[in-house]
Amino acid sequence: ATGNPWSSESVLVKLSETKVRQFIRCANSKLSYVDHTLQGDGRWTTDQQITILDQKVKDNNQLSALRTSKTVDGKPVILVSTATTNSATDIRADGRIYTYALNEDGTMTLLSEFDVWPVGSSFPHGVNYADGKECYTYSSLTEQKNGTIGLLVETDFKPAKITYRNLTFEEACPGVVFDANAEVGE
Repeated sequence: ATGNPWSSESVLVKLSETKVRQFIRCANSKLSYVDHTLQGDGRWTTDQQITILDQKVKDNNQLSALRTSKTVDGKPVILVSTATTNSATDIRADGRIYTYALNEDGTMTLLSEFDVWPVGSSFPHGVNYADGKECYTYSSLTEQKNGTIGLLVETDFKPAKITYRNLTFEEACPGVVFDANAEVGE
């Protein structure tokens, strides 16, 4: 992959039997990914790195990504959870869940952006910074058997504190209209 001065922690999302998307934490402070394709001889090849639109991420923050069982207009839905604050104080805060539709050509269309803990919210969590933003360091997403989204977030780091939040798709993906009774096959 090329285009960024550095990259580090990442998460993989299976797009098909022969393609995975690697969402990457990198220095450009924009949500970035690179695709890897399984070749007929069993080798994996890496595509060129792409920066997605203008969705910001905190460059020193582990993100999480999940291909869900949901579809929109027949297109698979991918969720990405990350901190978005970029500041001189180097805080990891302002957690967001981005909802994307995966287009046939592999590009992604942003469908919604969810503020996990809006300023002034009453949800019990960790550190509250002077600007009202909540600590949001490393996160992990999962789709549960009951059809909800589990979100695990490190909400403090001195000492470490982990907070769990259970969300419906309607909460995590505001305004998104999912296809009825659609399950995405692989």
